[in-house]
Parts: sequence; C-alpha cells; structure tokens
Amino acid sequence: MQGLRQGVGSEWSAMSDLEHLIERLDSLIASGRPFTADDVTDNGRLTVSGDHAPNQKQNTIGTLFRTAAAADRIGPTGRVVKSRAPHRKGGMIREWEGSDQDG
Repeated sequence: MQGLRQGVGSEWSAMSDLEHLIERLDSLIASGRPFTADDVTDNGRLTVSGDHAPNQKQNTIGTLFRTAAAADRIGPTGRVVKSRAPHRKGGMIREWEGSDQDG
C-alpha cells in the first residue's frame, strides 16, 4: 500500500503507529468483509501517536480512508453503522469494503 504511505506518511512522525494502522487496513481489505474505521482503530484504542487521545487529532484515519478510496482500494457500501468506539458515543459511521482491483 505504498500510495497510502506516501499520502499520509509525510504528516506524522509516529511512522510505526501509522504503519500498524495501514497494515490493519490492508488486512481488512483482503478479508473481503465490510469494515469501518472502528475496525482499523480497534474501536478507537489505536491512534497514530499515543499523544493523540481518542476524539483528538484522529484525522489521520480520515486521511487514510480518503487516500485508499482515491486509489480505488476501498469504496463505501452505502450503509452506516453505529460506532463501537466509546468516545464516539454510538455516533454513526460509514461502512467500507475493498474494491475488486488489485492494489
């Protein structure tokens, strides 16, 4: 997923944390099952940096998803589901799926 690393990596110094999130997204794409940002972040417990508490500076996840969608790696299913992340308090989030294209 080199494109994702280039798309979001330059903004963050905590590359090992970012790499972990990218690996989680890669795994979810490969699974063939629908997924959400909660699945990538382990319900909000994983962030790009330990300094970024849930609900603060979590925009990297959006950038990660935007970059993957722009690369045709993922697309929305058209469904929204209730977030399981405690800091989201049951807010609705988009559900995604991997595309049929090889990445």
